Amino acid sequence: HVSAQEQYSFYQRLHANDSSCKGYYSGLAKNEIAEGNLILLERGSGQGWSKKDILFIKKYKVKYLSLGCITPDRQSCLIEHNKVVINYLDSAYGAKWRKLADTFNIFGFNYDPLLEQYRKYK
Repeated sequence: HVSAQEQYSFYQRLHANDSSCKGYYSGLAKNEIAEGNLILLERGSGQGWSKKDILFIKKYKVKYLSLGCITPDRQSCLIEHNKVVINYLDSAYGAKWRKLADTFNIFGFNYDPLLEQYRKYK
């Protein structure tokens, strides 16, 4: 699990940058991976881990960072970050890691109709 300090630091960076975050969060994810930190950003409060979540976290040495409710303009930043981590996991483990991951809550893992709606009307 991500420490409170890591969560606060990430949350501050998320709101310190404007919504045109192109390149910033993908670079951040690359730096985290280089430092041995695999962090997947997820929606929701992150309360309570299932046995499947715990197995995934231990097996693939991934941390979930739950950021709560994020506005659609910021979700694109989180998706940018996660796509780097998702691509890394795919290259390191193939598709097998996806069976254990909490794919519903991970930003960028699945199609998000609310985010697509926001992009159309922005």
